[in-house]
Amino acid sequence: MKRRIPELGKIPSPFVHGLSPDGLRRVVARGEALRALATSLDAPTRGGSNAYFEKVLGLREWLVPLGWTIDNHKNFCTVLSPDGDHAIAVAQGSLGTGDPKGKPETIKPMGPATQAIVQANVSLQVPLFGDRSPEALLTHRTWLLLTYRESDVVHCELSLPEGFSELGFVCKWEKRHCLAPVDLGPDGSQIVIPRDPTPPDAGDAPSVEVKVRRKR
Repeated sequence: MKRRIPELGKIPSPFVHGLSPDGLRRVVARGEALRALATSLDAPTRGGSNAYFEKVLGLREWLVPLGWTIDNHKNFCTVLSPDGDHAIAVAQGSLGTGDPKGKPETIKPMGPATQAIVQANVSLQVPLFGDRSPEALLTHRTWLLLTYRESDVVHCELSLPEGFSELGFVCKWEKRHCLAPVDLGPDGSQIVIPRDPTPPDAGDAPSVEVKVRRKR
């Protein structure tokens, strides 16, 4: 099927084809629950890796049945909307994530794959005449599900990156959709996670209560 090219300069809402703010928050909660399973005996990065992998899995288990598809090009993991207009990836953000007045950045410099999607996002705002690079030929915008954990509250947003700092951190956003914070509970040891997040019109899916003990 030939993919249509989105209208240049206009940013359509990504909340289509079943995607919802509440569903994204459930995915965030699911990932953070897995972060809490890391112990003091684990490698220092296990908690963050657990959270990232579970958020990617959560997005796909939720959205693929709704017609979205997966893309792992250059190991940059996304889900792509049925109309081909939107892709979503997962990243950690800084202080200011989820705050409409904040100025969040990614917590680490992004690699070539992320730089490519930023270039593609920009090219859909300002046409790069004569540019035939692979990035310029992409026909979808890639959003980042950005999260920042502060104690037992996770701040999150779905935002469209459009620029980097000199050190390679994503710090400029064409559009930000700030979500309500995710409260993990008074001590973060008991989190209710919907294992199969569903859009509001798909009925009430059962939640699974997972009890975890955080490392001290």
